[in-house]
Amino acid sequence: MQGCSGNNVKKAAKQYCFNVGNDVVNSNITVSAGAIEAVNMVFESLGINAVLDSLKRDQGIKVSDAVKALVAYKMTTDGLSVRRFDEFLSDPRYRDVYSLGKDCDPKSLYRVCDRLGASIDDIVNHVNTVLKEQFGVDYRVIYEDWTAIFFESRTTNIIRFGKTKEHRPDRPQVTVGLNVDGGSGMNCGLTVRAGNVVDVTHFKDTFMQIERFMGPDSIVVFDCGGYSAENGKLVVRHGHDFLTRPQTNESDLKLFHDPDSIPEEVEEGIWCIKTVGYLGYRRYNFFSIKKYSDSFEYYHKKAKRDYAELKEVKACIAKGKRPPEKHRNSNVFLDTKLSYVFEKIVDRLPEDEAIIWAIRHMITGREGKFTLLSSRDMTPSEALRIYRSRNDAETSFKALKNSIDWRPARCTNDDAVKGRIMISYLVLTVLSFIRFRCPDLAETGNEIMLVKLRSFSLTVVYGNGVEKRRIYSNYNAVIGSIRGVFTSFMRAIVRPEARTDDIKR
Repeated sequence: MQGCSGNNVKKAAKQYCFNVGNDVVNSNITVSAGAIEAVNMVFESLGINAVLDSLKRDQGIKVSDAVKALVAYKMTTDGLSVRRFDEFLSDPRYRDVYSLGKDCDPKSLYRVCDRLGASIDDIVNHVNTVLKEQFGVDYRVIYEDWTAIFFESRTTNIIRFGKTKEHRPDRPQVTVGLNVDGGSGMNCGLTVRAGNVVDVTHFKDTFMQIERFMGPDSIVVFDCGGYSAENGKLVVRHGHDFLTRPQTNESDLKLFHDPDSIPEEVEEGIWCIKTVGYLGYRRYNFFSIKKYSDSFEYYHKKAKRDYAELKEVKACIAKGKRPPEKHRNSNVFLDTKLSYVFEKIVDRLPEDEAIIWAIRHMITGREGKFTLLSSRDMTPSEALRIYRSRNDAETSFKALKNSIDWRPARCTNDDAVKGRIMISYLVLTVLSFIRFRCPDLAETGNEIMLVKLRSFSLTVVYGNGVEKRRIYSNYNAVIGSIRGVFTSFMRAIVRPEARTDDIKR
C-alpha cells in the first residue's frame, strides 16, 4: 500500500479485510434445491412415483421418496455411495428436506437399489407408455448403442471379464445398452447384461425392449458392432427398418474403380455409389475428401511418432542397453528379439523420405471410404443425415460416463449393480425430459444443466431448533425456464405455511 494517502490506506485496508472473527454460528442448512425440484417435477409428470411405490408394501420408507432422493443426490455429487448418502442423511433436517422422514436407514436404501435393479424393464416400459400416449413421442427413429463399465470388484453373474471398451482388460465389467428417440431426444431404453456379452448378442434385448412402442415406419440406427444377418432379419420381421455401418469390403472398394459406376455427389466433398446387396438391402458406399485427408494426416503423425521410437530403440541397442519396456515382452519365459524391418532404408534415407516410405506402407485403399447398410430404400443424403444424428445416443453415453458419472461403487449382488446404473439412467431421464419440454433449453448440455440446477440452493433457517423460514438463492435462466413450463415447480419443497416473500430470487 505504499504511495497511498491516509484515507486511501484505510480504504484499501478495509477492502482487504475479511472480517475474521465475526462469523455467526448458526444451525442453518443449505441444499441444492434445483436438483430436488427437477427430480420431483419429472417424476410427477411421468407418473414414475406410482410405479416405484408398487415395488413394495406400503410400510416404512416409500420407494419413490428414496429413489427421488438418490437421484437428486447423484445430480449434486460425483459418483454414488449409498453409505456416504446415509451419513449425509444422519441429520434429520436433511431427511426432512429430501422428504424421507425418520424411517430412513442404510439397509432400506440398499434394498431400494435392489428393487430398482430388478424392475428396470417395468420402469422403462411405463415411462415409454407415458411419453407415447401423453406427450406424443412417436419413436420413429431409434438410436441404439452399447458400452461397458468396469468395476473395482470381484466377479459375479453379471460382472464378468470381456472385450473391454475402456482399455481395462484387468478389470471385470458389465455391458449396457441404451435407446434414444431421435425426435424428442429422450432416452427410452436401458438394458444391463453380463460383461462378456458382445454387442451383436446384446442387440436383441435392447431392440425388443423398445420394439412394442415403434410404428411400421420406424427405423433403428446402430453401429457395426450390433449388426449381423440375424439381427437385421429380426428388425425386418417385426415390420421395421434398420440403418447401420458395416465394414467396407473388397466389393465396395471395387465400385470406385469400376468405370460403369458413376458416383452421385451427396454434398460438397462427399460422393456415394448406391447398390442393392444381400436380401435386397441397400448399400451406400461413400467417399469423403475430408475423411481421406484426415486419414493421411493420421498416417503422417503415426509415422513421425514411430520413427522417433525407432531411433530410441536403435540407440539403446547400439549402447548395449535394454529397449524401453513397451518394446519388450514382460513374459519371463519369452525372449524378445528386436529387428528393423527397413533398417537399410532408414540408414540411407533422410527422415522425411523415411516417413513417406512408412506412409505408403500404411495405405489400405479404404481411406476416405465408408459404407452404410439399410433395409429401407432412401436417398444417400437421407441415409447420411439419419446416421449422423446417431450422435445423440453417443452423447447420452458420454453424459452418463462423464458429467453424470454413472460408475457404481462396490456392489454385492447383480440387482444392486443394475439398480445403481438405473439411478444414473433416471438422472439422464430428468435432464432429457427438461430439454424435451423446455424448447429454449434444447441446446443446453448436461454439464451446464447440472451446474445450473446445483447452484440453485435452498437455505433452511432454524432458531431454537425450529424451522423459521426457507431462503432460495442463485436463481438462474435454467430455473426460470423450468418454472415457466412446469407449474408444479417448487411445490413439493416449499411448505404450505412458507410465505412467498421468504423466497429470495
